[in-house]
Amino acid sequence: YTDSQKIMVVYNSLEKEMAIPAERYLEMTAGCNQFKDIMTGEVMNSLNQTKLAPKETRIFELSK
Repeated sequence: YTDSQKIMVVYNSLEKEMAIPAERYLEMTAGCNQFKDIMTGEVMNSLNQTKLAPKETRIFELSK
């Protein structure tokens, strides 16, 4: 990572869908205002309400 960009990998190890617990990642995401899903190209302003399917992994590029 750099001062302006980071990569974050999130994995759902459960057998059911789950929302990303954004508050758990505050240390990593503080100051970031753009979250790009590397696999789909989807760009979000927040990880709140983002869901992961069972056993799904998502890779986000975090930008300030």
